[in-house]
Amino acid sequence: MKTTKYDLEQFIYHHIVDEYNVHPATVSKDAKLQDELGIDSLDKVEISCDIEKKFSVTLDDEAIDNATTFGELVDAAFSSFQNTEDEN
Repeated sequence: MKTTKYDLEQFIYHHIVDEYNVHPATVSKDAKLQDELGIDSLDKVEISCDIEKKFSVTLDDEAIDNATTFGELVDAAFSSFQNTEDEN
């Protein structure tokens, strides 16, 4: 089954809310990962690993590391899905 961007966004959203005790209203596309959500580079690695396990995909570590907002994190992760599907 093809993963949609919405599915991925919801997974990341719930992961951040549940695992990092972030108030749901705080998470928006423009929310700064470090300053507003308290997500540091190690947290991004953990989130990335959880995405890879859940969806059996390999993410672009550099793109994930460069993401500074929730929306950029979703976009970076989703671009890896598109690249994987293009290869198949």
